[in-house]
Amino acid sequence: MLDVGVPFDLVGETRGVLGKAMRSTSRSTKPIFISVGHKINLNDAADVVHQLCYYREPEPIRQADILSRKVMREDYRQHIIECPYGWLDGSERLGQLDRHAKEIKNENIAQQI
Repeated sequence: MLDVGVPFDLVGETRGVLGKAMRSTSRSTKPIFISVGHKINLNDAADVVHQLCYYREPEPIRQADILSRKVMREDYRQHIIECPYGWLDGSERLGQLDRHAKEIKNENIAQQI
C-alpha cells in the first residue's frame, strides 16, 4: 500500500510522466490522481493537494461537491408538482402522463372495434 502523502509518478507507454497518484489520508484506501495545472508544475501540484487533504479529497473540491449537492437537493424540491394523482416529482409525473396517454389510446382502439 502507498505511504500517505508520498506521490508516485504515473508513467505512460512512451515513458513520459502523465501525473501522480497519492494516498491522501491514513484512512483512505484509494489513491487520488494529480495532474499539472495552469502555471503549476506536477511536484508543486502534488504538494498543494497534500496540504489541502483533510479528508480523501482536497478541501476545495470537497466543499464544492457538498455545495453542489445541496443546491441540487433544493432545486429538486422546487420542481415537485401537484397533479391529480398526488404530489409527484418531474420524472414520476412523466411516467403518469405516459400511462394516461396509453389508457386514452387503448380506449380509442376499443371504441373503434
